[in-house]
Amino acid sequence: MAAIHSLLNPAQEGGGYDSNNGSSKEDHSAADSQTSPGSELTEHALDKGLRKKQKVCKDAAVFKPSTVRGECRYPPDEFQDELLEAKHQMYEVYPIGDIATYPRHIPYNSEKKLFWEKTGRESFEVFQYQYKIPGDPTTYTMLWDYNIGLVRTTPLFKCGNYSKVGPATKTMSRR
Repeated sequence: MAAIHSLLNPAQEGGGYDSNNGSSKEDHSAADSQTSPGSELTEHALDKGLRKKQKVCKDAAVFKPSTVRGECRYPPDEFQDELLEAKHQMYEVYPIGDIATYPRHIPYNSEKKLFWEKTGRESFEVFQYQYKIPGDPTTYTMLWDYNIGLVRTTPLFKCGNYSKVGPATKTMSRR
């Protein structure tokens, strides 16, 4: 009879090596036949916890060199003079001078298919850069779609400590 561990975690074809502990398929089958059902479940739970895919923060920037997809109608303006260079250093802007080297493809995942209906597209093709406000350890990421010009403005409000609620809504709730 096959062990639960081997049924739930079938070995990958082409290789019997388990990268988690350095043992081969044969080692697992011998070990599985000697363990009790309770320990298999515990072992499986531990393996599953260790292999769980790490979630990436949706606001986190990813700087991986790539190529632009489609037409670039809204390129980054990377003109640099002494004044701008000083401001970029003050706000710790990254990357400076090579934003276009790191385009990013972000699939649009939502049950609401409004983005597809409005744009005919299934993803965002963006450029991005990071900055910090002096004295604040938080890193903010600006994104804009270089094909259609959509700009994510949330970081502009967050860095100024503005809430998403508009002033009119705040005054209405006080009454």
